[in-house]
Amino acid sequence: MEIDFLISRPQIGRKHNITPIEVKSGKRYSTVSLLKFCEKYKDYIGKPYVLHTGDVDIRSNMTFLPIYMAPFL
Repeated sequence: MEIDFLISRPQIGRKHNITPIEVKSGKRYSTVSLLKFCEKYKDYIGKPYVLHTGDVDIRSNMTFLPIYMAPFL
């Protein structure tokens, strides 16, 4: 599995305080690695994000954001 970034949220007492982020540069890509990571560590992670060159989208419990929105995570 290859995850680009992990963000830890400062919420003590919650299990789901780690957010995985994967960055994709092209228009054709897959999120297999992120899906495997989410399945393996589902008790510890929150909502996964994919930063890509497209528009905002939500698919299969993942949020897809344009790369320019990275500072807002």
